Amino acid sequence: MAQDPSLPDTDEKLGDAIAAYLRLAEAGHPPDRTEFLARYPDLGAELESFFANDDDVDRLTQPLRDLAHSGSDSWQGRTLGDYEILGEVGRGGMGVVYRANHRGLGRTVALKMIRAGRLATREDVERFRIEAKAAASLNHPHIVPIYDFEEHDGHQFFTMQLVQGRTLDRHDCDFSSDPREAARLLALVARAVHHAHQRRIIHRDLKPANILIDDAGEPHITDFGLAAHAEGGERPETADIDSPLDEGILGTIPYIAPERLSGKVQPVTTSVDIWSLGVILYELLTGEQPFRGKSEFQTLDKILKQAPAPPRTLNRRISRDLEAICLKSLEKEPERRYGSALGLARDLERWLQREPIEARPVHRVVRAWSWCRRNPAGAGLIMGACVVLAGVAMALMLRIAEKKAADEEKLKGLVHTARLASNVILNRMQEWGTRVEAVAHSPELQRLLSEWNRSAKERPSKDPEDLKSRPEARNLQAFLERLPQESKVVNWQIMDALGVMMARKPAAILGVNFTERDYFIGTLGPEYFKGTPGPHVGRVGPGAVHVSSVYHSQADGLDKFDICSPILDAGNVLGVLAVSVTTDPTLGIPHMHEEQRKVVLVAPWDPSPPNDRRREGAVPEFVILLHPAMTPAHAAPAFDKRMFPCRFPRSCDMEFATTDTLPVSALARRDYVDPFGSADARGGKSWFAGFAPVGNTGFVVIVQQREE
Repeated sequence: MAQDPSLPDTDEKLGDAIAAYLRLAEAGHPPDRTEFLARYPDLGAELESFFANDDDVDRLTQPLRDLAHSGSDSWQGRTLGDYEILGEVGRGGMGVVYRANHRGLGRTVALKMIRAGRLATREDVERFRIEAKAAASLNHPHIVPIYDFEEHDGHQFFTMQLVQGRTLDRHDCDFSSDPREAARLLALVARAVHHAHQRRIIHRDLKPANILIDDAGEPHITDFGLAAHAEGGERPETADIDSPLDEGILGTIPYIAPERLSGKVQPVTTSVDIWSLGVILYELLTGEQPFRGKSEFQTLDKILKQAPAPPRTLNRRISRDLEAICLKSLEKEPERRYGSALGLARDLERWLQREPIEARPVHRVVRAWSWCRRNPAGAGLIMGACVVLAGVAMALMLRIAEKKAADEEKLKGLVHTARLASNVILNRMQEWGTRVEAVAHSPELQRLLSEWNRSAKERPSKDPEDLKSRPEARNLQAFLERLPQESKVVNWQIMDALGVMMARKPAAILGVNFTERDYFIGTLGPEYFKGTPGPHVGRVGPGAVHVSSVYHSQADGLDKFDICSPILDAGNVLGVLAVSVTTDPTLGIPHMHEEQRKVVLVAPWDPSPPNDRRREGAVPEFVILLHPAMTPAHAAPAFDKRMFPCRFPRSCDMEFATTDTLPVSALARRDYVDPFGSADARGGKSWFAGFAPVGNTGFVVIVQQREE
């Protein structure tokens, strides 16, 4: 008997239909079966059989689920490790949260455990652990902090701060009547999301139910159970968080971004959280969700194909600017949304302060073009009629409007990318600074340097050979030699309280005075020798760390900058400890440059002698420290400060603070010229460029892209 050639196609279609059903069911959104059958009329019998089998499995496993769930109800009054369970706070599909008391500390906490208890699968336990680990790596006032993760008698649980209040979806305040309060809350939430994004954690399940509002009206993000680790390098504390590839419908409809519903396996980006924030803002402002159909399928279809109704049509209290902010967050194409959650937060804050915003209402022509791209069939009929009436004029208008909008979006994107790159570089500087400060607090180093200062005072000498031959100097050198090598650090060095370099790894030019160098006087302050120490002396954390200007080293001939910290003993200055970092194409930061966009790092130049004698002509104010055309240890070329679109701050008492409040228009240029243009046949042409300060260090990030 001949085989029906249509059978393979039928089997493949059935497999696709079942896979679609299971993806939605496993994500917590099982489709209506009647509607699902109507979508596949030629597979009715096969799907009916599948549903019957699925029901049998569900019925047979129900006792096990009941047993697991009933076990979680009986914890009140019992103890779990060091915690006494006081009562249930709430529960979700996977976990249950209790109010608990730590018997040893007397601290009341929220305790979350897996509802299935000992019956939890390995996958359940792993995702539960990932949730705790993702949240524990974050430290932000608007993210619920994690205290610890434990296992007791086969039950995994973690504890976190107990926030007194309610979730945003149950909050009593009518935000539709108070758009300013809605904008204030969303700005705080967006800044917290940006904090997570800076640490490469994407939430993927932002919704009102996962935002707690405390009794003071402040928001707190919780439930990182679906968190993903973004691309851009590994961090040890979060390296095993979910894959950066989005392989299914995870999250809550309609807060899932359209690019995650395409069915394609693709990298997860921060834009998916920006979409969710836009949906939440829309819901707070209007009281309605932007995409809601009669079924899950209709909702998914609207997310993919339809634009939301303008919020002002539902609530006239909403201003046009606030509507523009909301709709920019809900653009179908990720690149048309805000470049970062921080960009959304800043625009909301500008609106609250009655300042001009970056988002602008989308021009009707551009909106029509976007609709045409999403609906080619319907657009064909409309465009046919338009061609008869005014085809040439419409095409010209579209091209002009699209080019102008594309250029503006490109510049905004470059500024947002520059701000993101500046945060990454600032974090790298802070990592080096944390290491330097920790070594500077070493009791052994403090003792050795005290012994050296005593020797220098008792036997003063200006002979470098005499100074470095003393056992106290050799002991300091031996201390440095034992320190491990840091990534991209070319040397460690110690200056005593008089600015004399007494130890260096690798050893070179010991016994020479470098009082005038910025890495010494910038760390201790310009009035140090007059008895007034600078702002880094006596502080801890980032405030104790100084980022020096770039200088030309006498020891190895390299151009480099130092990360420095004072060495103190009972408040008395013993000296300065520093690590040096030289020029490099990436500073060891992965994925720094893209095919189209290149990152440049510009830094202030230290003019103190002998630097002013190193270069011919005028001493530069700024030099290039990082550029894709550079090689490691490349001589730092001068940078023309006239290419800056504005002045950038440098403040020694708050170098690691991020105080960038400038609008995008003040941080962008259309006529930027690549400093390495002579080395690249294409480089001398005009570039678009976005600028961003690196904290208050005086360093500036430039992201450049050729004007096409």
